[in-house]
Amino acid sequence: MKLFVCGDIVNRTSGLGFVGDDLKRTIKESDYAVCNFEGPELREGQKALCPHQEAGTAAYLKEVGFDLMLLSNNHITELGADGLRYSIDVIKRAGADYIGAGFSWEEAYNPLIRKIDGITFGFINICEAQEGQYLTPEQPYGYAWMGYKSLFDDVKSLSEQVDHVVVFCHAGLEHYVIPLPEIRDLYQRLCDAGASAVIGGHTHSAQGYEHYHGKLIVYSLGNFFFPYPDNRWSEDSISYSLSVEFNQQGIESVRPTHHYVNNGAVELLNDCSKQVDLKVLCNVLDESYIQKATIMCVDAYNNLCSRLLAEATCGIEANTLFQQVKNAIRYCIFRKKLVIDNKQFRKSLVLRLFENETYRWTIIRALKSVQRSN
Repeated sequence: MKLFVCGDIVNRTSGLGFVGDDLKRTIKESDYAVCNFEGPELREGQKALCPHQEAGTAAYLKEVGFDLMLLSNNHITELGADGLRYSIDVIKRAGADYIGAGFSWEEAYNPLIRKIDGITFGFINICEAQEGQYLTPEQPYGYAWMGYKSLFDDVKSLSEQVDHVVVFCHAGLEHYVIPLPEIRDLYQRLCDAGASAVIGGHTHSAQGYEHYHGKLIVYSLGNFFFPYPDNRWSEDSISYSLSVEFNQQGIESVRPTHHYVNNGAVELLNDCSKQVDLKVLCNVLDESYIQKATIMCVDAYNNLCSRLLAEATCGIEANTLFQQVKNAIRYCIFRKKLVIDNKQFRKSLVLRLFENETYRWTIIRALKSVQRSN
């Protein structure tokens, strides 16, 4: 049985027709194809600023060959209950499967079980803590969170009912090519609990994969189709998907499909010199991994986390004396707007930095590294 899995899809700047013909054939050659539906689908004429799918995207993805759409991600609830409900409705109408979000705890967290080409699979979809995660059954809707307490028990129980458990996880530092050590540990523990494969997304940049005790761990497939309005992060338009062949006992083969966005469509990328270097990405996991991951965390802290902490606490984050003075004057003159009126925003930002696993792990690892170097 051949499973095709790609990364994040957001179709907000293109019409339909964003998958090239050669890539369509590759998708349809698989027995079951999976994509991350990152963002709610809009109705005809509806507008939205958040990452979303233009009207008709779910039906188009089914037509292209995708069978399962993953909904446990940090954008799927950004248009509220109405946006999530409509997205689930159009996926159902298209005849595709979905998993990872819904309007009850069971709908969001229950695995999807499918028998494909004589092999029974159990699929699980989870995401790091962002706005919209399902924390208690009393919530009216949400997406499945990777921190819920029975995760490993559920993987173990599911592995006893099916031939293979595949966990799709949406987590990690965005725009970095190295997985966090804590995420690597989590994915390995999911395999220890009974998963045959753990396949990650969310980072937008492609990361490597490894075989762990006969199981497959893919840290991030990056973007499949996620154009940015201002053409930022253009390098993230080059990534890869995977075709994974299973038999009853395990994984037979893993074959990457390299692709890039060209003139508004995802196309096969056959030029080896322009493809993501999977050998390098996979070797990172073996050669001085912890050292490189720590350097990454320090960089992420300096370029993002420290700024967010400063914003949340009304601190002054600046690299020069001039900028410090400028910010101090700005806070004095516009105190009401920047401090008092934004109190609720600052509280929510602090909560996000503490609650989100990626931010928390990054900050702790970075500060510990700085402390040791001093």
